[in-house]
Amino acid sequence: MSQVLELETKKLTKTNKHMCNNQTVPSVSLQTAVLMQVTEFAKNGKSFSIREVTGALREKVNNGELEIPEIEEQGPTFRFNVRHSNVRALFRDMLNTGVFDQQFKLEETFPNGKFFVYVPTVTSMTSATQQTSMSAATTQAPASPVAAPFVKPTRDEIVKRVKLYVTHCRTRNFRPSLKKVQSAIKRRDRSTGWTCEELSDVITNDIGFNIIPDPDCVSTSQVEVV
Repeated sequence: MSQVLELETKKLTKTNKHMCNNQTVPSVSLQTAVLMQVTEFAKNGKSFSIREVTGALREKVNNGELEIPEIEEQGPTFRFNVRHSNVRALFRDMLNTGVFDQQFKLEETFPNGKFFVYVPTVTSMTSATQQTSMSAATTQAPASPVAAPFVKPTRDEIVKRVKLYVTHCRTRNFRPSLKKVQSAIKRRDRSTGWTCEELSDVITNDIGFNIIPDPDCVSTSQVEVV
């Protein structure tokens, strides 16, 4: 799973136009960002609280080391609003569904009576030396991984995702573009296959928000949530 995460992150890197040295930074969903940070702590043998995961992600987005489009906001203070409540919810969901178990185990402790601290035990982050030994021990080449077939989400599912996101934007007085909506409704950083034109139809007819059209580019048209 760690290899998949690395490949996914590399695939999703893009040029950061806000940095004068043209460095590239990962652009990922909040869920992937949480998984990346927890994995980093585990690989380093660091015990951590969920608050420390939030703090580390805030530091990375503020330093320009990471981009999370689904929580991007316009404002003078910060660009990406990493809310602790969202990080906590995603972490607990991944912990309860066994997402971390393929790489490491997390022991939940309560040492200070105030908050939980998670102690990692690495289980399957195989080193390069171990991988070489394993390859030499077998004469059969490993089978190539088969990618899961793409299934385009149903309209009902898209309505749920879009409604959740635009409602979230409305509470923050933020008017998202169709492109931002398209990025925010991804899951595990996989495209939904829904175009901006299709999302515009969903937003207008199923959710009831108006679209402020951009005559030059559909993707930069804005959802009139405020």
